[in-house]
Amino acid sequence: MRLFGEIAERAQKSRFDGVELNAGCTHLFSTFLSKAWNKRQDEYGFATMENRTRMVVEVIKDIRQRNGKDFAIVALFNAAEPGLENGITSKESQEMSRIFEAAGADAIHARVEFYVTRKVTRLKDSTHFPDVALYPEVPAYAAASGCRYK
Repeated sequence: MRLFGEIAERAQKSRFDGVELNAGCTHLFSTFLSKAWNKRQDEYGFATMENRTRMVVEVIKDIRQRNGKDFAIVALFNAAEPGLENGITSKESQEMSRIFEAAGADAIHARVEFYVTRKVTRLKDSTHFPDVALYPEVPAYAAASGCRYK
């Protein structure tokens, strides 16, 4: 974890005001946060929210310790994973937000990683639909757009 803290420290020395820790999409940190991807059985495993958020919390705390209270830390993560079995739910993301804030994050950047299968496979589609984050269920207009959901 210290390498992330060291990188943030270099950013501050380069006169950056803060960093955004990307735990969204399907990047490294998100694979710990999501029960769909995290299959670990150790202290970073899927069994508890504390375990799932441990890696991100450790990085936030290290960045905060190295850079002080005036250095901004933004925690970006998937606040929902519609269409993914055992994906992050909005209720879980609220808990994650509180955990990241308690660890020292100054701001939360919540996004949606939307898992879809197109009816016509040769067509490509963006998996990022930010308006879906405002709905508890996949909205009808998105389902009507030609996507199937698990």
